[in-house]
Amino acid sequence: MKLAAISEDMVKDGYQNIMNIDISAVVVEAMTAKYKDIPQLKCENSFEFFLKNAVLYFIRNSLYS
Repeated sequence: MKLAAISEDMVKDGYQNIMNIDISAVVVEAMTAKYKDIPQLKCENSFEFFLKNAVLYFIRNSLYS
C-alpha cells in the first residue's frame, strides 16, 4: 500500500491534521497538487520541516529560559 493511500484512508476515518513528509521537493510538489482539495492533508519537504521546527524550538526555549 502506498503511503499516500494510507493518508487518504486516515482522512476518510476522520483524522483532521495529517502531515506527509518527503525529502524530495518534486514529490512534495506533486502531492501538494494532487491533494489541494483535501485540506486535512499537508505535505512538507523534510529538511524544510526540520528547519522550521528547529527554529521554533530555539525561539520558544530562548524566550522561556
